[in-house]
Amino acid sequence: EKETEALLHQNLMYLSTISGDRITGELELILEEERPENILQGASDRGVLSSIHPSLRWSDDLSVRFERARGYANIKIGGMPLYFSLLAYDGTEKENGELMAFFKFSRPLAQAMRDTIHLKANLINLVQDNMPRSQIYYLLQSYSLVALVAVDISANISIVHKYIQLFLTELRHVRGALKGEELLRLGIKSGPAMRE
Repeated sequence: EKETEALLHQNLMYLSTISGDRITGELELILEEERPENILQGASDRGVLSSIHPSLRWSDDLSVRFERARGYANIKIGGMPLYFSLLAYDGTEKENGELMAFFKFSRPLAQAMRDTIHLKANLINLVQDNMPRSQIYYLLQSYSLVALVAVDISANISIVHKYIQLFLTELRHVRGALKGEELLRLGIKSGPAMRE
C-alpha cells in the first residue's frame, strides 16, 4: 500500500532506536516465512535493511541462495541458521562480527556464521582435482553442517560442491576401524587422546 510505504520511508530514521534483540525477533519471524527472500528483497528496496545495519545487504544472488537452501531439507539443520549463514557469506569478518554483536545471536548461530566465513576464506584448499577422501575429510570435519551447506550453496564452484556433497553424504559418517589394542601396538599411549 502506498500509505504504508510512505510511513515507512518517513520513519526509517527511527529504526536505529529499536534494540537489536527486538529486530532479531522480527527478522527471525521473517525467516520463518515460506519465501523470506521476497520480504527481505522488499525491505532492501525500501532502505530498511541498510537502516537497521549498514552490513545488511541484499542481492539477487541471495534470493537464489535462499531458494536453493530449501532444497537441503534432508539435512536437519533448520532454516534460520542456514539463512543467517547465507547472509553472512558475502560479508567480511569485521562486518559479520558487527552484525553478531548488534543482533546478539546465540553462540551456535554465531559459530555457524564464523565457520561459514572461515570456510569461504579457505576455499582455495578445496579446488584441487582428485583430492584424496582423507584430505577432504580433514579439511571439512571441523566445520558445522550449517556452514558446509551455506558454502556449498553460495560458492557455486563445481569441485567444491562435489567435495562438500561427498563429505555430507558419506565421509562425515565414517568411523575409524582401529580398536584400542591396535592403537597401543602402534605406540599410541593410553588415555583421552586415544578416544579421539
